[in-house]
Amino acid sequence: MTGYRIGFIAGPRELMGPVSALSGMMITSATDSAMAAATAAFGSPAGKAATQQMKGAYQERRDYLVGALSQLGFELATPNGAFYVFAKIPASAGTDDVAFATALAKQGRVAVIPGSYFGAGGQGYLRLSYATSMENLKTAVERIADFLKED
Repeated sequence: MTGYRIGFIAGPRELMGPVSALSGMMITSATDSAMAAATAAFGSPAGKAATQQMKGAYQERRDYLVGALSQLGFELATPNGAFYVFAKIPASAGTDDVAFATALAKQGRVAVIPGSYFGAGGQGYLRLSYATSMENLKTAVERIADFLKED
């Protein structure tokens, strides 16, 4: 369900009233299509099976990407949610994440998001998505490896 925006929150009963009021001021509601998709994905046996299959596929992609980037000199933790990794650029490639991401896009033909776009703490990091096929991930890793050799 990449791209759908469905969220849940749980907490102490005394906090849920104020949280609900705040949430209502920030958003109106999920779209009908997102709610229908979420109901199908989480409610039916076929949806549950598909969800488990996708969970396995994302774990496989995540594990591949974390391992491959680590071998290339990136420092990163294995994420437990979403479908992104947040990787520290190898020291040999500098610390300017915007320049690195721009050059990687132009020369290496791999799109990533500079970590500094998420705040000062992201300086020197890149965000990479693994919400794609394993074939695309392998191609991206090969291109990143070639880019690092050129740099």
